[in-house]
This record gives sequence, C-alpha cells and structure tokens, in this order.
Amino acid sequence: MDELFLKKKIFNQWIYFTIFVLILLYLFLGTGLFNDDYSYVSKLEKKDFFDFINPKFSFLFIFYYFYYWAYWLLGNEYQWFYDILKFFTSLLSIWLVFKFASDYLPKDRAFLASIFFIFYPTHESTIYLYAVLFYTIVPSLILYSHHLIR
Repeated sequence: MDELFLKKKIFNQWIYFTIFVLILLYLFLGTGLFNDDYSYVSKLEKKDFFDFINPKFSFLFIFYYFYYWAYWLLGNEYQWFYDILKFFTSLLSIWLVFKFASDYLPKDRAFLASIFFIFYPTHESTIYLYAVLFYTIVPSLILYSHHLIR
C-alpha cells in the first residue's frame, strides 16, 4: 500500500512539473527579440569569427560568450531559438533559487518562492529581453553558491 502511494505521489509530481514547464514554455514562445536586442544584432552580425572571439568592445566577458554568441550566429532570423534560450535560462534560474530556498523553507513553499523571485512583476524586462538575461541568472547563481557553501 505504501509503495503504491509513493508511486502515485511521484507520478502526480511529474504531472505538475510537466504542466509548469508547458505553461512556462507558452510564456516565452513568440517573444523573440526586443528593443536593445536589435542594436546588439546589428553590432555583432557584421563581425567575422575572429572579431567575435576577441571581445575588446564587450565589458561583460563571460556573458559575451554565454549569451551574445546567439546574436552573432542567428542575427534577426530564427527568433524562436532566442525564446528557447530564454526559457532554459529561466528554468535554470528557478531551479537554482529553489535549491537555495529549500534550505530554509519546505519544498512546496521553496518552489513558490523561486517562481515569485524570478517572475516578480518588475522583473519582466530581465526575463523577456535576451540582452539582459544575466540580470536573472547572476543572482540565481549567487543564491545557489550560498546553498552549496551551506
């Protein structure tokens, strides 16, 4: 009886997680590029490969290679790929904040706290604007590093 209850509970958790991921994917599909993204595209699509690997014009060296490569590679086309990158970055941020919050809260509340932290209404530009995704991932990494140190 207990084994059946545990399997049903795990199955229900996977269903809830799948529904959450589908809702999150729905929020990001079709957002594409916006505002400052076009200036980065116009600046980076004119560079060749050797100019791209020498980021003397970028003050964010690490994020230049983690995020800005898409501007150089994709340009204005394939905007759905930017949506997928934003989706995975937000999903990763939620998981990192969840790991931090689970040290101090029960798992269900930690999950809600991580969603509220990432999707707080004043954070809409940091989620939907591809150029500033690092405003979301950096605090998440800092909180996760606190979780690992603890």
